[in-house]
Amino acid sequence: MQQRAIHHEGRTFIRIPANRARRAYNNGLAVIVSPCNMHPFSPWGVSSTLRAGEGPRRYEEFSRLVDTFTGYNCNRETGLYPAFYIPVRETQHVDHPRTEYDYSFLEA
Repeated sequence: MQQRAIHHEGRTFIRIPANRARRAYNNGLAVIVSPCNMHPFSPWGVSSTLRAGEGPRRYEEFSRLVDTFTGYNCNRETGLYPAFYIPVRETQHVDHPRTEYDYSFLEA
């Protein structure tokens, strides 16, 4: 997986692996999914923001959403698999800076 940081509208988004995206989604965080060869915020890019619903079937829901997105949007031209991004921000801790999820993205 390519490590990629994207800056869009004053926010920083980093690319994460699918298992981390599933955990973020199951914890109620927003995850952006895009075909792997496309920029998620370009005018020609195809991306979607996944947000967890309520209920006990979140795990199946994430898999179903990703499978549906992959079936409709991933191909040889755009990329054969989805890439996942989350918004992050730098915070200053006592000893060193730390990267954490940008919760202001949920309010937008």
